[in-house]
Amino acid sequence: MDTQLAKILIIFVVILSLYINGSIISYLYNLADINCECALTSERNYIMFYTLYSIILTFIFITITLFNPSMLVSSDMYSMSVVNRLLSFINVIVTIYYLNKIRNCACSESPNKRLMFYIAGGAIFVYIFNIIFGMC
Repeated sequence: MDTQLAKILIIFVVILSLYINGSIISYLYNLADINCECALTSERNYIMFYTLYSIILTFIFITITLFNPSMLVSSDMYSMSVVNRLLSFINVIVTIYYLNKIRNCACSESPNKRLMFYIAGGAIFVYIFNIIFGMC
């Protein structure tokens, strides 16, 4: 792949990731602002924590990619990748559980709630694909 095209793709993925994570954080904070009691659960707190972690991780990844790309293949990055996959999997499960829990919560309705559902569903699909084809 052309280096310039790879950089453009990385920038696109980072911007998309920041947009999605920012939308989720905004939605979850808004639930507290509108005092949506049925949606203010401990799962919401975990999802907020993980999403903020994901934003920070995105900045770390882009910094490493830009300034020290050789570090991407180091054993430290592999360990970090394993931990992140585990936390990501837990986040998907918690998100699906949370969305099911607040399914009948009228004050929680939002396009961002549907976005969370689609992202979690897509992640489950990716996990299943990785398990089937052995790319874990």
